[in-house]
Amino acid sequence: MGQVPVVWLEAGDFFGDPTPTGDMQNKMLIKGMSFIRYAAANVGPRELAGGIDKFLKFSGAASFPFVSANLVTDPGGKPFVEPYVVHEIDVRAPGDDEARRLRIGIIGFTAHKRGFLKATPDNKNLVTIPPVEALERWLPKLRRKADLLVALVAMRYEEALALAQAAEEMGMPLDFVLGGMGDFVTRDEASMLGSTKVVYSGNMGKRLGEVRVFLDAERKPARSVFDAIWLTKDYPGNPDLESMVGATLDDMGEWFSAHQTFGSPLTPVVIGSSYTGAGRCKSCHEQAFAVWEDTVHAHALDTLVRERQMYNPECLLCHTTGYRKAGGYIGMSNTPQLAHIQCESCHGASGTHPESRVAGFGKAGIQSCLPCHTRENSPEFNFSSYWERIRH
Repeated sequence: MGQVPVVWLEAGDFFGDPTPTGDMQNKMLIKGMSFIRYAAANVGPRELAGGIDKFLKFSGAASFPFVSANLVTDPGGKPFVEPYVVHEIDVRAPGDDEARRLRIGIIGFTAHKRGFLKATPDNKNLVTIPPVEALERWLPKLRRKADLLVALVAMRYEEALALAQAAEEMGMPLDFVLGGMGDFVTRDEASMLGSTKVVYSGNMGKRLGEVRVFLDAERKPARSVFDAIWLTKDYPGNPDLESMVGATLDDMGEWFSAHQTFGSPLTPVVIGSSYTGAGRCKSCHEQAFAVWEDTVHAHALDTLVRERQMYNPECLLCHTTGYRKAGGYIGMSNTPQLAHIQCESCHGASGTHPESRVAGFGKAGIQSCLPCHTRENSPEFNFSSYWERIRH
């Protein structure tokens, strides 16, 4: 038997934040995905958050195509990128002495937002149209060109089900709908809608969605198995990819070092209550401070330092106090008093609280935990048991 073919696909919404460091991440992602030889990537909201020109710059550097059937220009309704692509691989079906070509039709969809509007370089508007409307336009053409139909979707699971149902009703069912928006992860045994497998693997790149397809003699899916693989350190890294990531982290660190000064673009404008740091809480809340000091919260930023992620904005949100908020953490060079997860991360910015002595300030509870203890960040989170570790 020959090597089992692997097709790499991206469901969309994977770009970093529309910031200078986010641009560095995007450049690295495109380079890494090209190195792995991705077959296609869908265009989601994050890919366009930095503007059309920036997206075109990054996508132009990719060795793989971006697809979207329902991102169109207005007027005219012309697709912004190719609505679909056909990717061919060699496969062996039962009884085959030699490999045969399998044509995989890959079509992309993003959630329809009536308020979405971006300006294109040719002075038109980029808008979304309802995914089902785009499906009706492009699926018949793709069906004639492909043996296997795959939809990449950047939308809620319920919307993906509606899309799969529409294809069924057209008499041209999709074989697979692959999504990753939000932290929702599907189970293999509950992933079928008619003859379509609809699977979601979560977000933030922490899980790899894997669909193993077993073909019958007609090269049609006889069965398939889906798994969302948690990418732990048990999986060995690729030296070339690790080098790309390391170089990007170094570049991000240099940029942050040069911009962690008050008056820089990173410095929030302080209006009203701002963050003051746990040091000011200690004089009145000595016992609570002592409990906090003995928790992992008090050393949260150290984890990022060990992993060389201390400049990653997505990580800093949950490993520092008030990052991206008025008067919150900016960097160790000017706001070291707000490093780690401190009192104000759960109780809110204290502002003038010590002087006003307002009773009942900043009541904390499960609502304080959930923004960071998500399924992706903290899959084993249980409020009752975790609360006992920090209660004071």
